[in-house]
Amino acid sequence: MAILVSDGVDGAAALGIQKALALAGAVPRLIAPRLGKVSTADDSVLHAEASLEAMPSVLFDALVVPDGSGAEVLAAMGQAHEYLRDQYRHCKPILVLGKDAMLLEAAGIPVMLPGGEPDPGVLVGGTPEAFVSAIAAHRFFQRESDPPRV
Repeated sequence: MAILVSDGVDGAAALGIQKALALAGAVPRLIAPRLGKVSTADDSVLHAEASLEAMPSVLFDALVVPDGSGAEVLAAMGQAHEYLRDQYRHCKPILVLGKDAMLLEAAGIPVMLPGGEPDPGVLVGGTPEAFVSAIAAHRFFQRESDPPRV
């Protein structure tokens, strides 16, 4: 599971979901624009285990975007947009912690399926439990289209 972080991320939220996923048997990894230290919103430090370029999103079964101003940093990065789009195009689960879907919007990721119903694999403000259930479903082929929507 990829947890996308950047400077300004809500560190407690990132570590909380990392722990919850690990307890559920997943292997969560902190992924950032660059390898190494990431400054959190509360001035603590997280250590990114890989960069966006070194570990592309297709290598992960699911993606988490923690809350915090780090989403603003990522929303301004084309690499982050492509990271999310690849997860979406591969019909994998995406969790946005908090209620701010700014990064999804910046990347053009819809939260609704073409028929107008909510995408069950794009969880905005969802809980770790709901995300674990989405991960168990593995893929959400309801969103698949040719050509891709995003």
